[in-house]
Amino acid sequence: MDRVHFWHAAKQFSCPLALFTYGAYFSYRLKVLVQRNGGMARPGPGDFLMLIAELVMTFRPNFTRLLSIPSCVTPRLQYRILEGNNVPNVDIMIPCCGEDLEIILDTVKATCTLDYPQHSFRIFVLDDGNSAELRLSIEILSELYPNLYYTARKKCFNSGFKAGNLNHGVQFSTTQEKSGADFIAGLDADVIPAASWLRTAVSVILEDSKMGLVGPPQAYYNVPPNDPLVQASFPSENLNVRISHDCAVSQGSGYVARRTALAEIGGFPTDTLSEDGCCSMLLLGAGWKTRYVLEPLQSGLVADSYLSFLKQRTRWNIGDLQVGLKFGFFANSSLATRLTVFQRMTGMLLPFLALHSIFLPVFAVSYMFLILGGLPLVFYESQQELQTLTRLAALMVVAEGVQDILTCLSLGFKKYLRFLQCPIWMSPYHFEKFVRHYILPPCLGGETTIFSATGKKEKRQPPCEKKLATRLVAVLWHGKAIYHVLFIGLILAAVYTSLIRAASLPSPGHRFLPSRPHFREFLFTHLFWPPLLWLINLTGSLIPILYAIFGADAPERKDLLCEDSRGVKRPKKFEGMVEYNSFRWNAEHTRLLIFVNAVAVLLLSFVL
Repeated sequence: MDRVHFWHAAKQFSCPLALFTYGAYFSYRLKVLVQRNGGMARPGPGDFLMLIAELVMTFRPNFTRLLSIPSCVTPRLQYRILEGNNVPNVDIMIPCCGEDLEIILDTVKATCTLDYPQHSFRIFVLDDGNSAELRLSIEILSELYPNLYYTARKKCFNSGFKAGNLNHGVQFSTTQEKSGADFIAGLDADVIPAASWLRTAVSVILEDSKMGLVGPPQAYYNVPPNDPLVQASFPSENLNVRISHDCAVSQGSGYVARRTALAEIGGFPTDTLSEDGCCSMLLLGAGWKTRYVLEPLQSGLVADSYLSFLKQRTRWNIGDLQVGLKFGFFANSSLATRLTVFQRMTGMLLPFLALHSIFLPVFAVSYMFLILGGLPLVFYESQQELQTLTRLAALMVVAEGVQDILTCLSLGFKKYLRFLQCPIWMSPYHFEKFVRHYILPPCLGGETTIFSATGKKEKRQPPCEKKLATRLVAVLWHGKAIYHVLFIGLILAAVYTSLIRAASLPSPGHRFLPSRPHFREFLFTHLFWPPLLWLINLTGSLIPILYAIFGADAPERKDLLCEDSRGVKRPKKFEGMVEYNSFRWNAEHTRLLIFVNAVAVLLLSFVL
């Protein structure tokens, strides 16, 4: 057994172990709450709310662990590349809507010079911004590349945003000479393809006549050092889960799909903001297959301002929820009848994690107010119950920590652990967007979430170029990171009051000092109870604050591209590896402290 398979086997063993300890701990907590042993203590509503809050805050990683149990190791394959000029015809769609002209043209030029016979592919620039400057530039380029076309549709009230633009492009391609190609490909306006993109992706889709869509994962070439907003830290763990269950989901760019498959599902779905994920699930539900191409075949731009990042991620979250609603959460929907059990469960990742992010702040704030009010983190009637609960909680955290370590060995410690922090500090924005989109009327601030291109010229203003005061106003006020400042204040107040209460416990032997057993028990049950959720929330909420203070040292885009003799620019590195070059208190340090605390609590439960 090679090293990769050995560590994967160890991780596969650690997943059910972590889930078993998770289930044992919460089952026993529920038993203690419900079962009466004749003691004086009686659980109140706050005790049940504390249990529910802890369940919600620990749900996300454990749901992924559940799906990871049957997953298989997915080493990078050596894909066969199409050779020669006898290749299928492909129509490439490049939708755009007001992005910077230079960014669009870099993508178009790189696409025009793909390593693919020019007579076998056409490029359609789909301009929803209806830019006269872009139209003129494409017309000039088309003299050099006759397979390049420009089109701008007439938008109506219900235009379908990006999906509607893509459907227009697919229809427009049938009106040109050569009619429509057998395959449809798509690139975002700010994503530059590798020269081998089509030869590699088309070879994969040709392997199976029922393969409806293939595509590479997202990659970015302008990630700032330390990736302060965790924009590029989407780990391959979720990809492994989807690959294992034959449930690959398009990443929105770089895909190649069969025209007949798209026609069967009615084209790109226009009733959701996540047209890529929804399209993939519709294809799977119709009996087609999807697959990831695990090669660096494209590289794009991350949002380089705080506000554009928030708009992008909250839009994705609403879109994922819309997919879940469209499919009836994959429980009983006519669209999901041909999905396997594991495909349904994997499909649930999108809406369930979206819902988790939406309601997480409600329970996180409730949790901290309960601590502030002096309620213990765990209810118990006897010392025996407390001892058992302590050991189960500590074992749960230790088992989860071991599983996280094994996962990090293949994904990277910083990348994976910082990714786990994202829902904590993003959840207030997801909650606000959900309330505005689904609950509030327009007169009270309600609004419909719409598609907005993150590469628009007016948005691309790197925060590192702004002064500190301007950046603080942009992030804390306009970006509403004041939420996090207030939440951090609540956490610190809860910790402070818990310490004061512990120090104020009466002692029969001394007038001022609390008795050691009571002091230790109070700290265990009010502050140091594994897994230190208040510390996880504290460090997670610090991310936007640190970003506001230090900004992001984003490199210039031109310095990340290399230009050939034809004037075509491509990224120097298609797989943009994040450079971590400064020390700050981050997720890896928090997780280490939580693990050490759990081990210490476990040992002390046997000694004291």
